[in-house]
Amino acid sequence: MGFLSRINPPEEAFEKGNRMYDSGRYKEALKAYDSVSEDEYPEIHYCRGNAYYCLSMYDKATDSYNKAVAITPGDADAHYNRGNALYKFGCPDEAIEAYDLATGIDGRLAEAYNNKGNILLNSGRHEEALVAFESAIAADINFAESYNNKGLSLSALGQYDEALLAYNKAISIKTDYSEAYFNRGNAFFETGRYEDALDAYNKALVILPDNSGYHNNKALSLFELGRYDKALAEFDKAAGISPKGADLWFNKGFALNKLERYPEALKALENSVSLSPDDAEIQYNLGFALHALGRYDESVIALDRSAAIDSKNPEVHCIRGVVLTELGRYDDAVLAYDMAISINPDDASFYYQKGNAIGKTGRYEEAIEIYDQAIALKPDYAAAYSKKGKALVHLGRYDAASEVYDMAKRIEPDVVKEK
Repeated sequence: MGFLSRINPPEEAFEKGNRMYDSGRYKEALKAYDSVSEDEYPEIHYCRGNAYYCLSMYDKATDSYNKAVAITPGDADAHYNRGNALYKFGCPDEAIEAYDLATGIDGRLAEAYNNKGNILLNSGRHEEALVAFESAIAADINFAESYNNKGLSLSALGQYDEALLAYNKAISIKTDYSEAYFNRGNAFFETGRYEDALDAYNKALVILPDNSGYHNNKALSLFELGRYDKALAEFDKAAGISPKGADLWFNKGFALNKLERYPEALKALENSVSLSPDDAEIQYNLGFALHALGRYDESVIALDRSAAIDSKNPEVHCIRGVVLTELGRYDDAVLAYDMAISINPDDASFYYQKGNAIGKTGRYEEAIEIYDQAIALKPDYAAAYSKKGKALVHLGRYDAASEVYDMAKRIEPDVVKEK
């Protein structure tokens, strides 16, 4: 956040402090200001606040600005700078109050509205943020940053067409605004316009070619467009720029999992886990890759970690059940499927997998009941009909099995492998 600075009338120590400040020698400026009293120069607290702010001493900056506004409560600049210091000091609500005081005194302070909007945006108060950014634009119609931030608020509200208009306006004011191109790309991506997203990311990269986030999102667009080799090359560029970016390695691993290139996926996901071991989604995808490679014991460990971090993801419990079934731990697998079903009782595949695990124990009647639950949720579930038919065969109920197999084949002719 920027802040406003000013130089006041001369006096030797005061002038020296201002010279030191203007040359970036903030500690020397403060030393000089110590020789100046507020009786001689009431604005000395404001100047001290600016120097402390530049030294990242936000607590002392706030104290100085508090003294400044106590002496001159109508000083909009001091309230604005106080807001910046309060935000940096970790007091966002108090910062908003300071920005409101500043704009109440001087409605032309577009940056105060903009900074207030940023705080609201970061706290998820998107509609309030939008109002603040529109106020900033009303104060300065050429404030490119506020148009960009307005776009972020609109995107967060799912209003992507309006967001695109805001990003376009930001770019028309500031043609080298890489962040606005990037955010425009994100809006296109969210609406499935991947070619347009790719074009926007490319324009952002022309301006800022070494931004790992831009390469990452370009890779995601290329992946959605089916240009997998180019996507992987972009993921590599992103990771090369930011090798400690866990999300970058994760996205590459996720893409490789989708392409069933599991050994490569595993390497990328192991890098991601090493950087962010407490991320449930990374652990889940690591477990998925290990399962695909037949490394079931290791897969269970990763999936257990994922579930411990986030127990509310039903897919984790489901794939954990699949792996436990592969390990012959059928009762544990059933418990895993029950957990998935408790979170999302409307997913037919969870019942199907549970039926498979129960069937492995020879409890065919119970398995049939579970397959029926899957079919009730998904009447065209050919695989569930087929497995139900197989369970009926095990029970010697051949006529019933034949009917069920016929139903499966009507839905999906190749689903029945054997009776």
